[in-house]
Amino acid sequence: MPEGVAGRTRTEALFQEIARWVAGGETSYARQMGVFPLVIARSEGPFLYDEDGRRYIDYCCGYGVNLFGHNPPWLLEAVFQTIRTMGPHLAFPHRLYAEVGERIARFFPSIEQVRFANSGTEAVMAAVRLARAITGRPGLLKFEGAYHGWADPVCVGWGGSGPGSSAPESAGVLPEAVAHVWVCPFNDLEAARACMEAHGREIAAILVEPILGSGGLLTPLPGFLEGLRALADRWGALLIFDEVLTGFRVAPGGAQALYGVRPDLTVLGKILGGGFALAAFGGPRELMKPVAEGRVVHGGTYTGSPTVLAAARAVLDRLEEEGPALYAMLEQRTEALARGLEAAMRAAGLIGHVRRVASMLLPVLGVARSEEARSWRDLAALQDAVRYRRFCEILVWHGIFAHRFPLGRWFLSTAHDERILQESVDRIAQACKELAQEAG
Repeated sequence: MPEGVAGRTRTEALFQEIARWVAGGETSYARQMGVFPLVIARSEGPFLYDEDGRRYIDYCCGYGVNLFGHNPPWLLEAVFQTIRTMGPHLAFPHRLYAEVGERIARFFPSIEQVRFANSGTEAVMAAVRLARAITGRPGLLKFEGAYHGWADPVCVGWGGSGPGSSAPESAGVLPEAVAHVWVCPFNDLEAARACMEAHGREIAAILVEPILGSGGLLTPLPGFLEGLRALADRWGALLIFDEVLTGFRVAPGGAQALYGVRPDLTVLGKILGGGFALAAFGGPRELMKPVAEGRVVHGGTYTGSPTVLAAARAVLDRLEEEGPALYAMLEQRTEALARGLEAAMRAAGLIGHVRRVASMLLPVLGVARSEEARSWRDLAALQDAVRYRRFCEILVWHGIFAHRFPLGRWFLSTAHDERILQESVDRIAQACKELAQEAG
């Protein structure tokens, strides 16, 4: 263990105190830290600082939220200005409703109207409810490895229960809650077609991450998304794109702009709120009418608060100002980090490579390539999950934070400049050497 790690007395003691009062020491299953718990005291740019003052270069970026790094001053100032005039919460419409809604529609031509929510989980749940109301059908087709939040109707097929399983991913989710959910392999259009042939008259919506984020950064094969669009049209189902992860990350207009496929409903989150709790779902006015008329119930005390919409307006304005140059820069830096990661693996004698999509990447240990992987189960079979988790633990010792999920993503922000990337590669190289030595 590197010098200084054992001295994290305040961090470890405080984590024990947190765990005394907060179940599991955290408020999301996704934050489980294993042998090396973190308690963060402050953040800035690409850095996190724990309670003992140790600095970590952060490649989690709030699970993809912080496209501009931690605490960008322009974002905070936009929020503070709004708080000074409107306060943090109103529970009434205000001008930011229109300003943010109009900006979203400019980025996403498939969206004419939106509703705001507090999280991607809530927004997906509302979109599924809306699709069921519009079609009068109970069913849902989703894909293996796709995470659409932790709500009961979609709590199946993430991968935790194993390939092909239709068992709920959480205790307490009744089997009947997912009884009308069919799960197909991602990129398998024939499986989706067969499912629709068998159950199409029961299926309200095809729900898909257009790029499978939590499933290992799998991109759609040519014709896959187009095929889903055709299947939805043929069977009278809605096509829902979950762009919580990809919206504003892979392109200003999300994956639907990248691949030229228009969904019926879109779910957005993460980057949209700039670090504040904000998500949205939307589509054409005609499809949003049941929500507008109150026939489909959607609500929440904190939905659309001025605080979070001020942040969203600032983020969307920044994206519009910086334009394609921002994405080109992020692509270039992410590619540079991926090359550095692979060079570090080779130098240490480790077999591995790096998958990359836009400003997201995933190191894969145990195989030299994975381009042939089409689905979540393909990639899950290739990744050495035990060694990957160990790699992430060693990285934390060296001041690099990346998520321990074996098919999770590393995210870059605009705050990860060339100097930080070089420092990261140097630290990663040391971690790779230690990982190789442990394997002996």
